[in-house]
Amino acid sequence: MKKAKLLIEHTYDFELLGLVSPVKDYKMAWLINRELDLNLIKYDDLLLEFMTLQA
Repeated sequence: MKKAKLLIEHTYDFELLGLVSPVKDYKMAWLINRELDLNLIKYDDLLLEFMTLQA
């Protein structure tokens, strides 16, 4: 029996930036806010669950 695969290319409408630093998160946010005139705030972690299709 032949199998057909559905290939989906995901497109995302955002950019992700990661920072690694020995500075505490609240101090890093304060420094970035001050230097870049932003208003970063802390939110609770977001949990994403992806569904997988079983054959």
